[in-house]
Amino acid sequence: MDWDPRVRYVVTAVKHWMNENELADRTMFNSYAQVWLALFFLMQRGIELIPSLVCLRILATQMGPAQSLSKVECAYNNFREI
Repeated sequence: MDWDPRVRYVVTAVKHWMNENELADRTMFNSYAQVWLALFFLMQRGIELIPSLVCLRILATQMGPAQSLSKVECAYNNFREI
């Protein structure tokens, strides 16, 4: 799946801003949390630079029956492009 190239810039900008404003530390917002905060923002309606999980689920059901491995649904791994 190829994302919009702006995604990387937004994630980097959010991480830089949080570090500059001393909002990033290991107890509050570690690097993992910073990335997910930016990704969640980019999934919101009106922005939609990356597809939301709801959108991915809808597309997965349109592609056919869900696949599972050891009772774990693996429907999202069938995407070539969105």
